[in-house]
Amino acid sequence: MRNKTLRILLVISIMACAVGCIADYLLLYSPRGNYHHGDYVFLLDISPERMMWGHYLGILFIPFELLGFWVLSKAFKNYGRVFPLLFFAAITYIMFPGVVYHGLLSFVAALMRQSPDGMLVDDSIRALFEPLAIIMGFFFFIFTLFLVKALWDRKVELPRWLIFFNPALIYVLVVGIYFLWPLVGNYLMVAGFNFANGVFLSACAFALWNESFPD
Repeated sequence: MRNKTLRILLVISIMACAVGCIADYLLLYSPRGNYHHGDYVFLLDISPERMMWGHYLGILFIPFELLGFWVLSKAFKNYGRVFPLLFFAAITYIMFPGVVYHGLLSFVAALMRQSPDGMLVDDSIRALFEPLAIIMGFFFFIFTLFLVKALWDRKVELPRWLIFFNPALIYVLVVGIYFLWPLVGNYLMVAGFNFANGVFLSACAFALWNESFPD
């Protein structure tokens, strides 16, 4: 029964990643792309109705991804009894500014629509949300480095091949596709973080599905 419950939690987390990707698409996708320019002009292509769905779906469902990471935290018991809790606390802290950043983008779009030239995002506005993406990205990278090292050293009850599905590597691949194959990359880029988490959690579910979960 316990293993069944943990499998269900993993499935819920993967479904949350999928909903998060849909939310990112609704909130951010524009056929013109050019997300890396940082001018947010692409937000003007998105209707308020579509953006509202992306806004609320992301805020309400992305946090459920944490259920999968809670299951994975149990694999870190070799580091000590307290460490699984620290692992889960760390990923929760990393995800928090990401959800806040997601929620703020709809307000950025609203300000742009109301500005005289229709596309002004000045430094005072950027200072209220862009640092959140930087903070999340930095700690996300540090978290992934630790995860890769733990897998490589076999200090966790997870197979080493999961290194190739770590979220940072998947995100780098998404960025590469974005520049090399924009037709597909424009879709993946807006959902990069949730897509990377979804691939990683799916790989973990595959690895653990027929195994006994760590206590």
